[in-house]
Formats: sequence, C-alpha cells, structure tokens
Amino acid sequence: MMVLLISPERSGRNEIGDLLLHLHRWFLLDLDGPFALNRARTKGIHQRHREIDTVGAWIVHKLATENQAAIVGLDANGQTLLRQVERSNKPVLMRPEPFNPVLRVLDEVGEATIIAARTMLGLLSFFGAILIGTWSVIRNPRRFRINAVIQRFELVGVKALFIVGLMSFLIGIVIAQQGAVQLRQFGAESLTVNLIGRITTRELGVLMTAILVAGRSGSAFAAQLGTMKLTEEVDAMRTIGVSPIEALVLPRLLATTFMMPLLGFFSMIGMPSSA
Repeated sequence: MMVLLISPERSGRNEIGDLLLHLHRWFLLDLDGPFALNRARTKGIHQRHREIDTVGAWIVHKLATENQAAIVGLDANGQTLLRQVERSNKPVLMRPEPFNPVLRVLDEVGEATIIAARTMLGLLSFFGAILIGTWSVIRNPRRFRINAVIQRFELVGVKALFIVGLMSFLIGIVIAQQGAVQLRQFGAESLTVNLIGRITTRELGVLMTAILVAGRSGSAFAAQLGTMKLTEEVDAMRTIGVSPIEALVLPRLLATTFMMPLLGFFSMIGMPSSA
C-alpha cells in the first residue's frame, strides 16, 4: 500500500481536488475506483498499487514535491526507484557551456584517432580470421562450399554484366564526345579512339568496374550479412558448429576476387565500342 499524504497546512479542498485530477490524468484511472479520500483522518489520498515503474515513480515524486507531501508505504524496490528518480530529477541546461575551441579541436582529433585505431584493429582481426578460415579449408577440402561459391559467381559476375556494360558504354560516349571536341582544336579527331582505348585499358575500365562492384555487390553483401547478424543466424551457425567465415565470407571473397578481372575486361570492351 502506497500512501501519498498531504501536509495539514496545505491540504485544502481545492488542492486535494487538483491532486486527484492530476492523478486521474496521468494514470487514466477512475476517481471512484482506486482512490479514496479521507479528510477526517489523514486528509490525503490513498492509492493501492502492487508495483511501480519509472514513470509512476516520477509522477509520484513530482506530485509530492509540488504539494509538499510525504510518501510512505513503499516497498524496497519502490524506494530504490524513487531515490533514483530524485537523483535524476535535475534541471538541464538548454544551451551547453562554451567550450574552448582549441580543446574542442584536440578532442575531435583524439576521437578520430581512437576511431581509426579501433577500425584498423577490427580490420586486422577480420583479416586474421580470413587467414585462419582459409587454412582450415586447405587442411580439410571437404569444408569448401563449392555451391555457395558458384552462386556468388552468378550474383557478382553474371547479374552484373548488364549494369557494367551499360555504364561503360555511356561513359565511353561521354569521353568520346568531350575528347573529340578538345582534339578538334589540334586537328587530331582521329585519335579519339586511341584516347578512349588508352584510358580504358590503363585505369578507367577497372576503376569503374571496382566502383560498380563495390556499390552493387558490396552493399548487397553488407545488407545480407547485417540482417543475418541481427536475426542471430550467425550465432546459430556458431552454435551448430559451422564457421561463419567459411560459410559466408570465403565464398563471397573468392567470387569477388575471380570475377573482378573478368568484369574489368568486359568494361574495357564496352567503352571503346561506344566510340
């Protein structure tokens, strides 16, 4: 039983009525139900609850503070929760205090350094896990998942041919048009095809292929693995004795490694053909 007791000097009829109205508004309870008013003996409000949560403790603390009331009858859990609410009930500054610009820059640099170090440590850990998984597959070839690798070949390579060829063809058209305009000033329009061929072979074809593969296949891999991590499928694989590195990472890594040169060669064919 929790009793919210109003002090005698501030226990007028209007204040008690306002208190009941506040309790009715917050708890959405019927005033004729859980509440009983006893003006003759306690001049307070009796409210029966078995448990109280954080919101209820904050409401009771707020009403008791505003009406100078005493709260009695709480169990140990309720008293602990009420003390935590009292400690947390502090005014918050709308505007933070001004911070030294030099210290702020140093803080941002230090935070960026820590994030970079943690990222590098995570990459090293991931690379080490890949090496361990690769050595395990080499020692036991039966653990190699050929079906998963072939499926990733289709996803990374075959299904990416259209978008890679289309983007390479369109970029080749733009480069041919811009190159022809510039070479016309020197009377060397016939070298446009050579320009596209050299650019494609040396850097642009492979670069565009890498960007497309990273944006298409990389994002698909990240979304799929992230969903499996959230749904605890990765933990389930570890529970049944399946290595996530061998089942999820190595097939995607091998497919991307083997299909990148082929897609780059296909992109090199697509760009010069637009000229």
